Amino acid sequence: MFLVSSSWAIDFCGVHPNDTETQSIFEYRNQLRQIEISNFSLGTRQNTLVTIPVKAHIIDDGTGVNKYDVQILLKQLCELNELYAQVGMYFYLIPDINFVVDSRYIFTTASTDDTEKLLGELLFHYYQPNALNIYYTLGTGVCGMAPFPSWSTRYEGRTGVLMEANKQCAGAGTKTLAHELGHHFDLLHTFQGADLKNPLYHEYVTREQGIRNCESAGDGFCDTPADILDYSCPYTGSAKDLRGAFYNPDVSLLMSYHKDVCQYRFSDEEIAHMREVLYNDPYRKVYLDNQIADFDGIDSTQLISPIGKDAVVPYGEKFKFQWTAVNGADAYLFKIANIADKVYFQSIVKNAEFVEYEFPAKEVGRTYQWSVIPIKFHQPCSVSPTANRFKVTTPTAIGNHQEQSLNFYPNPISAKSILTINLPSVLQSNGSPIVVKILSLNGQVLKEETLSAPSSILSLKLDESLAAGTYILQLSTKLQIFQSKMMVIGE
Repeated sequence: MFLVSSSWAIDFCGVHPNDTETQSIFEYRNQLRQIEISNFSLGTRQNTLVTIPVKAHIIDDGTGVNKYDVQILLKQLCELNELYAQVGMYFYLIPDINFVVDSRYIFTTASTDDTEKLLGELLFHYYQPNALNIYYTLGTGVCGMAPFPSWSTRYEGRTGVLMEANKQCAGAGTKTLAHELGHHFDLLHTFQGADLKNPLYHEYVTREQGIRNCESAGDGFCDTPADILDYSCPYTGSAKDLRGAFYNPDVSLLMSYHKDVCQYRFSDEEIAHMREVLYNDPYRKVYLDNQIADFDGIDSTQLISPIGKDAVVPYGEKFKFQWTAVNGADAYLFKIANIADKVYFQSIVKNAEFVEYEFPAKEVGRTYQWSVIPIKFHQPCSVSPTANRFKVTTPTAIGNHQEQSLNFYPNPISAKSILTINLPSVLQSNGSPIVVKILSLNGQVLKEETLSAPSSILSLKLDESLAAGTYILQLSTKLQIFQSKMMVIGE
């Protein structure tokens, strides 16, 4: 077990090398340059796109209420690819996302006091070789942490990123993950050494030849202005370096601590070094073996059931949530959330367009929303889902009959004909209005009528504009759904 601190404050980044560690980082860089020269690696000089596989691990304490939202993960990876396009790197997901139920590695009331040990334990117990492993959990005490390449022996060569699973650190628009991956590829903070006041690594503001020390102090790059640990944006401070010169930092650099809204880039020297690490570091160049070429996106899906403003789901029995198939989808993210979009339940669904879920009695009377996002693991950018609200209710004696099919004739039928439907016995003369819909196979509603329930037979005039093809005929009340495929033929 990890000890927890009494403070619940979260630091932005958990990587702050001391003087000894900084020295080892600069020594590593010198060694890497010798390897680069001996290998004549063209990869660092060319902007060839390199695709990097990501294994995402989402840690849960077993309650199901503290789980990181996969929808936000997809959005974050999409934004990450926009930021790293300048570096020539593209990140994609390895199937599947690893949902880990292990309360040892999640803290909901306090934070761990040893983030390095926490990451080490996760790397030991849950690890995908030859991939970038990212761990989302709570109570890390930092927004993110990623060890430098020169620290690889601490983790027996395993590499990964630790992320705090909240919207402030890992939400849409945040830059923590992009920042931590900078450390993963050996970038120091732009303010490195300024807070230590050590002349050996304290970077001077000047870039004048013979006086400057930007090659061997600070972050080691001369095209990143000397910086201090500062969160402002724009910078309005009046701090001075050890020579008395005023700082004028570049707030757009992702390796600074300036506000997320201002950060969006790496410098040319930073980019060149990251690619140097990618092509020559023994624990990073394994990514080169997992290249992909398919970056096409996919369409959204349509929700089938439950839908409508009066949708309800009974507790205490399995209810089938259904949606339409999407061409090219590897899986679907099914999510139930409260009205504030906090995850109640989520699942990655493969080879099916439905999920059966059973609500406990304590949820009766509560309103939730459900949504589905088609996932293509090679392309994390996804369309925004359409969510539909429903209320959890007490089940009726009839129960959930959405699995039953309809008996109707003729089938096939001409678009100019009258459709005769034998009404299921549970709907006959029960006083509830019946919603009749004709849907396309992708869930688009083409015709909809609300009718009073007759005794046994219902007649429906089709729309003459319906083209020949296969459709879905659906009858529904507040608690029951019946549907079957219907074939329309031409005259």
